[in-house]
Amino acid sequence: MSCSSSSARARLSALLLGVSALALNLAANQANAQTYCAPSSCASSNANGTGVGNSAGQTVTGIANTGVGDQASLSVTGNGNTGIGGSSSNHVTGSFNSGSGDLSSSSVTGNWNTGSGFASSYIITGTGNTGAGFESSGQVTGINNTGVGFDSSQTVFGNSNVGIGDSASQNVTGAANIGVGQNSSQFIFGFFNAGFGVASSLNVTGSDNTGAGDAASQSVTGQSNSGFGARSSRSVIGMVNTGLAGC
Repeated sequence: MSCSSSSARARLSALLLGVSALALNLAANQANAQTYCAPSSCASSNANGTGVGNSAGQTVTGIANTGVGDQASLSVTGNGNTGIGGSSSNHVTGSFNSGSGDLSSSSVTGNWNTGSGFASSYIITGTGNTGAGFESSGQVTGINNTGVGFDSSQTVFGNSNVGIGDSASQNVTGAANIGVGQNSSQFIFGFFNAGFGVASSLNVTGSDNTGAGDAASQSVTGQSNSGFGARSSRSVIGMVNTGLAGC
């Protein structure tokens, strides 16, 4: 056997030994091996997590939390939380909360809350609350409240309140109140009140009051009052009153 053959076999044995040692080391540190961070390192307690951006993925406890953007995913406790955008997914306690946009999904306690847009889903306590739009879903306490539009679903306390339109569903206390239209469903205290039209369902206290038309159902106290048409059912106190535009 030649000296060159012996030397080659020795080098091959050394290489295989090195590969085996590397494989054993990766297996012993599987959680850390699956955690990806760039350019800064994630918290070791964020198993299978991702942080991309300056100071992203810091002070994180849980599994599969993700932050993409400078200072994204900071001070997070839970699993499956995601922030895409600068300073998104900050100060989150819970699981499967997500934010897309700078400052989105911040100061959140609960699960399955979602924000899409700058500063959306901000200061949330509850579950299943959704904001789609610039600064939508802010200062919300409850379950399954929805805001679609600029500054929609703001200062809401209750469940299943919906605002569709810029500044819809603001200052609402109660459940199942609906506003469709810019500035609709504002300053509501009660249940099942609905406004369909610009500035409809404003300053309402009670239940089952409905306004269909721009500026319909405003300054209403009572139950089951209805207005159909622009500026109908306004300044109403009582029950089961109906207003028709032009009458």
